[in-house]
Amino acid sequence: MTHPTAGHRRKRLTRPRLLEGVAAPAAADPQLRRVVSRFGPPPLWTREPGAAA
Repeated sequence: MTHPTAGHRRKRLTRPRLLEGVAAPAAADPQLRRVVSRFGPPPLWTREPGAAA
């Protein structure tokens, strides 16, 4: 069985990509939209290269 992301290049999660990823679900879900409106998008924390997620 092949992994679903096999053959795809990983993209670095940047602030613009994070905001883009939050915008679509927040637009579709009123409760999530209120949370994002009140608290903002989730933080983009950095970690040491190679650190386990």
